[in-house]
Amino acid sequence: EYQIGDAMALRLKELFYANFADDYKTKATIAAVYRQYGYLLDPHTAVAKCVCDMYQEASGEESPLVIVSTASPFKFVQDVYSALAGREEDHAFTAAYKLADMTGQPIPKQILALENAEKRFTQSVHKDDMGQAVLQMISNREE
Repeated sequence: EYQIGDAMALRLKELFYANFADDYKTKATIAAVYRQYGYLLDPHTAVAKCVCDMYQEASGEESPLVIVSTASPFKFVQDVYSALAGREEDHAFTAAYKLADMTGQPIPKQILALENAEKRFTQSVHKDDMGQAVLQMISNREE
């Protein structure tokens, strides 16, 4: 835990801007950037773009901003596909092929290699049961 005084908190608010983008805004940003620039954003980069836009609007700042893209959009293919297509696709590789056809962007070879790769992990845990599952895994390793 870190504690700072009021003066430091005020100074930080002067220096930094923070915000967020929900799923709707993130997908809308992916679609808008693709329509306007033909550039396919991953969701993390879309959040950065959306927040930068909010910052410029709130501050009136007009200086150029640089956003460093963080991942391949094919890493989050179902989300990116649904942002552009306006509908969900349950199967990741179907979404990947559809996204590639829709955008003309090739599926990265590392992702294509996963389609026929041997499954190393088969257990699935619901998010509500995650804590108990982690404790169970830890107790199994200690034996």
